[in-house]
Amino acid sequence: MTQDGFDRAAVTGLLVFAASVGLLTLAGLVLALMQLAATTATALAAAGPAGIGIGIAIRKGK
Repeated sequence: MTQDGFDRAAVTGLLVFAASVGLLTLAGLVLALMQLAATTATALAAAGPAGIGIGIAIRKGK
């Protein structure tokens, strides 16, 4: 193997590695955002009835 061939293979390997790391990082960020959205939706769903109850109690107090 010549030095030129070795250099080309090294650059190709580095590009493949960088692309895979980038894709995995992007996938991790998407999964984290999906988890955050699910957690937020769950918290809002749990807080909804309490908020409605507080609103009714405030209106009754007027």
